[in-house]
Amino acid sequence: MAFVAHPDDEGAILGTLAKYSILSRKVIIVWATKGERWLTPFGKYAPFLHWLIFSKNNPETKKKLYNLIGKIRQNEINKVLSLLKVENEFLEFIDGSIPPPSDHTALKKVIEVIRKYRPRIILTHHFREAHPDHKNLSSLVYQAFYLSGSNLIKTISPPFEPKILAWWDERGFGFKPNCFLNVNDSINIFREWKKIYKSQSTRIVGQVPMIKARLRAFKTPYHLVECFQIVNIKMEKKWYGEFFPFYEKS
Repeated sequence: MAFVAHPDDEGAILGTLAKYSILSRKVIIVWATKGERWLTPFGKYAPFLHWLIFSKNNPETKKKLYNLIGKIRQNEINKVLSLLKVENEFLEFIDGSIPPPSDHTALKKVIEVIRKYRPRIILTHHFREAHPDHKNLSSLVYQAFYLSGSNLIKTISPPFEPKILAWWDERGFGFKPNCFLNVNDSINIFREWKKIYKSQSTRIVGQVPMIKARLRAFKTPYHLVECFQIVNIKMEKKWYGEFFPFYEKS
């Protein structure tokens, strides 16, 4: 299960998601928002530049604009789901306003999603990334990971304890990877994925995964790698493998 703040953020770990999906492992992408507050106002979306500026001080126009952008992003999401053949869920938070973990309603919403799907592995943004949405989502998932097994918190679904929590890095500070996954046979799906997000054509995140995967493979046994920081397991050595290590309580 990958918790991502906005559509296209999943590009940072596209090779890993595709790798598990290709082998018919159950993969769920949980988008916290639909990214409804922004699209690149160039090309066929050039007319949006006027409305993005005009709506700044016009709440009613802004609401309609965000609703329209949300529909555009939803169409892109549907294409991603078709490409990756994964399941999905939405937390329905507002783009740019993902709540902090002190918001108990938001925290219980994340806990319920974990309990509903019962994933063994949970992936999310590094907690020190620059974007506030990424930070808050990371903190929500961190707390939910440890609380989802507690009988003291009541949700629709029963308690469940995932096995692994791992962060990925985009532009964070202090990221210390300890798990390196070989994505040589799956990252090529990026060539099709990058054609989908026309509304985000100028964004940096996710645009160069092949280059990043090659750089991260330096000093590993593999040619292309996506790396993670496993949070809840004390790793004596770095893990180089095809899949995440599984941790079973004795």
